[in-house]
Amino acid sequence: MSVAMIARTLLVGGAVLVGCDSGSDADDGGMADEGLTEALDTEGGDSETGASDATGAAALRFQASSSVRQSMNLEDELTGSVYGALFFAADVGVTGPRDDAPSLASVETTAVDLTADGAVSEVEWTGEGLEPGEYVFLGYFDVDGSSVDLEDKDPDAGDPVTLPTVNKFTVESGGTAEVVIRFDLVLS
Repeated sequence: MSVAMIARTLLVGGAVLVGCDSGSDADDGGMADEGLTEALDTEGGDSETGASDATGAAALRFQASSSVRQSMNLEDELTGSVYGALFFAADVGVTGPRDDAPSLASVETTAVDLTADGAVSEVEWTGEGLEPGEYVFLGYFDVDGSSVDLEDKDPDAGDPVTLPTVNKFTVESGGTAEVVIRFDLVLS
């Protein structure tokens, strides 16, 4: 199963979901999903010519929601690798990405440590050369290390995952979107 299929599996019935809450999460300080992202305005372009950059960047850090931390299906410490992909938000609905939706960037980062309550990872994934627009991250936190040596990265029981309708952010031309990605569910 590809990372793009995670949301379909979660929402179409291929897995039992545990730990989802529908309200504001205490880990995010009561911020709305839009509050999890902050686009930094920078003056992109060449300082001599004044030409503007046509692309932007995203810097992703990670956080586990309180529902993930309290889930009875979380069997391992909140440390490990994060695997996922970026999609244009318009290509992703409640059941996940459209069948023909392209993955715009592959995300893989190791040594993510979210063991402290409310922690945001020190480890950051940065993607550059992104077309301006609204993006969404879909992925999972491999807390048991089961995907490390596999070519096809797939979540399994006990791994925290993201929801397809959250973790949206905007990339602006010449700017960097600083984003905190939140894992909201634990696969069972």
